[in-house]
Amino acid sequence: MRQWSDFLEEAGEYGAARRALRHDKGTEKGAVGIFGCIDAAKAHMVNSFGKGYKFRLFVTADELKARQYVEDLKNFEENVWFYPARDLLFFNADIAGNSITSQRMTAISRILEYGSGCVVTTIDGLMDQLMPIDVIVKNTIEIMAEDELDLEKVKKKLVHIGYERCGRVAAPGQFAVRGGILDVFPLTEDRPVRVELWGDEVDSIRYFDPENQRSLDENTDFVKIYPATEVILDEGSVYAGLHRVEDECALTVKKLRE
Repeated sequence: MRQWSDFLEEAGEYGAARRALRHDKGTEKGAVGIFGCIDAAKAHMVNSFGKGYKFRLFVTADELKARQYVEDLKNFEENVWFYPARDLLFFNADIAGNSITSQRMTAISRILEYGSGCVVTTIDGLMDQLMPIDVIVKNTIEIMAEDELDLEKVKKKLVHIGYERCGRVAAPGQFAVRGGILDVFPLTEDRPVRVELWGDEVDSIRYFDPENQRSLDENTDFVKIYPATEVILDEGSVYAGLHRVEDECALTVKKLRE
């Protein structure tokens, strides 16, 4: 059965657009505008024009359309990720918890881990400022079976990259320590993992059920824990910020006294 993209290949306009996108000889560099495509065919168009590129970026007007195109594009490939815009309203952010951060960090982690894919976002999401990729990579924790692990350092780093320490892990972005057992729910994963130590050595890494806290039979040799926050500050940045706050405070007090 022929697909819609097969008919595109036969269209002269499609070939001209492909050559313009590749900046072939005889074509001018710049944006290529294609008009008259109905919404139902846009996923086909992105899939067809995206052949030969490792990553594609699909930008829509709003989140509702973005989620719709994610489902449409999944008919053509598995590696499709939605990147939502950061919620700047504190009321909404409090209701959503870290769900938006989780989706954003998941998209970034998949870009780093996969060799190809398509990211769907909105204009607001496209305009967000992000941490440099090297900062994210630097603050990612990797734990492998049979490796030596300094639990104290791992605990401090988990707090530093936005994880909340609690008595029982129940939601993404949390971790707990009980003796030589580290439970952590990576922000980019669907299930938490339990790292059991024998002395300083990682004895086993197993997934567990957050509801009953029981370990599952499914083991893994490796877990990667991405940051649970989009703002990671080193010690120098923290002290610089504190000094600026103190300077602003002193200036404000002086003005009020005058």
